[in-house]
Amino acid sequence: MDERVSKYASKWMCSVQCPCLKDEVKPWTDLDESYLNEFTRTKQTDPAKQPEGTVRISPARVTGDDERDFFPETFFDCFFEWQAEFVEAGSVEG
Repeated sequence: MDERVSKYASKWMCSVQCPCLKDEVKPWTDLDESYLNEFTRTKQTDPAKQPEGTVRISPARVTGDDERDFFPETFFDCFFEWQAEFVEAGSVEG
């Protein structure tokens, strides 16, 4: 179970899907692109230059909505909310 959670977090944390605060994204952006690609991540902002199947690292956008700007506090918060939104939209079964 821990290995699966770690794999999901490595791929999705600090992304558009599971944003993190700007000061929390720095450890990710400090890594070499080739190392990030091993975990299906990229710093590349141009979609045409992103390696296939990678997820771009990005900090949260500050919206002015305190409830959303500081969410998620953990990867689990993000993952389960994201999963619930897909189920609600009928994209996947619960």
